[in-house]
Amino acid sequence: MQNEALMEISKKYPEIDFKDLDIMPVPVEVVCRKIGIDVEERSFYEDVSGVIYKKNNGRYYIDINRKHHLFRKRFTIAHELGHFIKHKDVLDAEREILERRVARAYSADEHMRELEANEFAGRLLMPKILFLKRYNDYKDSKDKNAIYKFAVEFEVSTQAIAQRAYNLGLINGR
Repeated sequence: MQNEALMEISKKYPEIDFKDLDIMPVPVEVVCRKIGIDVEERSFYEDVSGVIYKKNNGRYYIDINRKHHLFRKRFTIAHELGHFIKHKDVLDAEREILERRVARAYSADEHMRELEANEFAGRLLMPKILFLKRYNDYKDSKDKNAIYKFAVEFEVSTQAIAQRAYNLGLINGR
């Protein structure tokens, strides 16, 4: 398996085979279903991207903003899944983690959890090995639409492409 985030998930769920999901674009909703998380679209205010929560029945749910673009939805699902994988103890204690696109005051711990969930989402949707290969294919392109084509391949935003490139040390600044 090449996708490092899928490998991290499979360590927590060794009884589930994720090898068939190590494809591009990563079927993030299928990953969620395999580990028992339901994903649904809801109407939210524009500044709300999504929420992950646990119902009284013990099941976990990710609700995403139905008004957002497909690529934003995919990143939100991956981000919320990151909270589930990395911060399940907090999720279980607080019952939900709400994501807003508009910045608000986060505590230092909340800020760190958000960064970790974003980093996880980037690793899941843009696996390092494939990202590096495609980055090298596009980096010297004379095509002014190269970054958009790059983003479409992974079904993420150009902002997500830039952040992943930054996290991998391929570019400086933001």
